[in-house]
Amino acid sequence: VVHIDNERIMWVNTETKDFESYELPQDERWAYASVAYVKEIIKSAQLVIPDGIGVELGFKILGKYNVRRIAGIDFAKSMIKKYSENGLPIALIGAKREVLNLACDNLKKEFENLNIVYKCDGFFENEEIVENELKNSAAQLVLVALGSPKQEEFIYKIKNEMPNTLFIGVGGSFDVWSNCVKRAHS
Repeated sequence: VVHIDNERIMWVNTETKDFESYELPQDERWAYASVAYVKEIIKSAQLVIPDGIGVELGFKILGKYNVRRIAGIDFAKSMIKKYSENGLPIALIGAKREVLNLACDNLKKEFENLNIVYKCDGFFENEEIVENELKNSAAQLVLVALGSPKQEEFIYKIKNEMPNTLFIGVGGSFDVWSNCVKRAHS
C-alpha cells in the first residue's frame, strides 16, 4: 500500500507489515500531492474509456486484458444521440464561446430533438456560479470540454450534487463538432 500526502510518501507491505516513510523536499510536495489527487479523481470515475491507441497497446503489452480502443468523441456522440432521441436535457461546458456556439448549432442540425438546456464556454471566472446554473438546468447529460485534468476535476467536484446526471469529459470534441478542427485519425 502506498500513501502520499503533502509532506511524505509512505509504503506499507501488507504481508510483512514493513513500513517505510520518505519525507518529500519542499519543491516536490506539490507534484506528489497533485498526482495523488488526480489518482483519486480517476478512481472515482464510474467509467473510464480506453480512448487512444496507447492505452490499447499498453494493455496488450501487459498481457492483462483484451482491451479495444473506444474513441471518446464517438462514445459522447452516441450518448448525445440516445439522449436527444428521448428529448432529455443536455448541457455543454467548455471551449471558446464561438466554438461552443458552432458545435451546438451543428449538433442541433444532426439531432432533431436535441434539448440543450445549458451551455457555458470554458473561460468562466466563477466556477461556483457555473455549478449552480448547471444544477438548476437539471441536465441529465453534461459534456465537459475543459481539457485534462481540468475537466475531470470539474466533474469530480460536482457529480455528487447531480447524482442522476451522466458527466463525460470530452476534451477537444467541441472543436471537432464545430468544424473548427479536423478530427484525428481513428
